[in-house]
Amino acid sequence: MFEVHAAMAAVVMQGNPTNPILLLALLLGLATHAISKSINAAITGGFQYALAFVPIQIIHMIVLIILIYTMTNN
Repeated sequence: MFEVHAAMAAVVMQGNPTNPILLLALLLGLATHAISKSINAAITGGFQYALAFVPIQIIHMIVLIILIYTMTNN
């Protein structure tokens, strides 16, 4: 679950990322990536590390998801 880069690359390589189904898969992959990294940070780094890491990771992925979504839906 913690390694989704290869899975996301495989989805994108299947076709045009403006395809709604592929775009949804990519966006869900990015969201899963952020969540899994946050869980991993909490498990390996403890509560204090997670408290510092998780909000930034979630914001980072939300911004990326919004950018990808707006760039492909023009």
